[in-house]
Amino acid sequence: MTGSAPRKTRAMMYEQQLCHLPASVDEMYRRIEALAPKRYAGIVHDHDITDAGRPAADHLHVMMEFANPRSVRSVAKSLGDKAERLEAWKAGTENGFSYLCHRTDGARSKYQYDPSLVRANFDYPAALASIESRVSKARSHSNIKILLDDLLEGRIDREGLISQLSGSEYARAKRQIEDVYARRLQVSAAEWRAKMRDEGRRVQTIWIFGPAGTGKSSLAKQYAQSKGEPFFVSGSTRDVFQGYAGQHTIILDELRPSSIPYADLLRVTDPYAIEHEVMAPARYADKAIAADLIIVTTPYNPMEFYCEQVRGATVGRPNDDIDGFGQLERRLSLVVEMQQKEICLSEFRVELGTYWPADGSSRPNPYSSFARGSSGSGDSAHLYEALLDSGTVTAD
Repeated sequence: MTGSAPRKTRAMMYEQQLCHLPASVDEMYRRIEALAPKRYAGIVHDHDITDAGRPAADHLHVMMEFANPRSVRSVAKSLGDKAERLEAWKAGTENGFSYLCHRTDGARSKYQYDPSLVRANFDYPAALASIESRVSKARSHSNIKILLDDLLEGRIDREGLISQLSGSEYARAKRQIEDVYARRLQVSAAEWRAKMRDEGRRVQTIWIFGPAGTGKSSLAKQYAQSKGEPFFVSGSTRDVFQGYAGQHTIILDELRPSSIPYADLLRVTDPYAIEHEVMAPARYADKAIAADLIIVTTPYNPMEFYCEQVRGATVGRPNDDIDGFGQLERRLSLVVEMQQKEICLSEFRVELGTYWPADGSSRPNPYSSFARGSSGSGDSAHLYEALLDSGTVTAD
């Protein structure tokens, strides 16, 4: 169970690799039936593919719906497994049952399992067909309530919903849309965390620092683009996560110590964030973070950044107490320093109390304004002449 999951819930998803099941698949279903859920349905996913293009380990998914809220820990104990293998399904039961065959909007790119393979205590194929039929009808007209339900269930995206509304309808429903969309991000993040756990992956953080004009943002964006997926670049310093929409790569561009509280920075960069829900701070509209790569670009090295945030901190290695510098240092997978002419790997030197270039790591910097020769003086001269030649000045 995730750290922020409720103690009791009516809807929960059990997920475990077959090689780690506490008993046989048949025995697991017997244990589930003994819990007397109102409805349950399960399937073995044996055709899933990882992001790296390799077959994922075969694993069992079982969606359970109870008439009354049940303790996640109690259910886990009855199954003979750990509580973290159960997740309270915030999107609702229909989404959970649809996900078993990858029929949710966020999972349609995955292998589509045959509903006849699902083992359930109700007519699962008929129920799934009914859900999909209702979705199809809902999309044929602009019924805002139904569309909001579809947005939450992941059967339509935010832009698709807005495109079906008139201007006045959107104006009336804007707040509702944003609230439901924020919840949808939570649901998508939960599905993503489950996938990350199956693949044994962790969150990586790259810290790139250096003066202005050294190409920090260019390097960060080039690396993000190389992953072949959408990525998010932070916005204003007052609302860093404005516009975040569940992208798995986040660039915190030109980050300043005043941009984000230190405790929130630690939460976002936690390598084990996939084990629990991570939310952007409240002033950022409580958006669920679903990133496996965080890239920070900033003029400050990590120690300088920390000392600026924690005024009065001694320059040197502070104690690794709660929210000490050691907490941030341990979260950084890679620290890179960029200067006008070179790039190098940077390592924290305890005896110096700061970051220092690693021996033999220096490389030419092709991203800087120096390397690109983009001083801007030539463009300024042309613009100046064009400005003066734009018309004849008439004396007053």
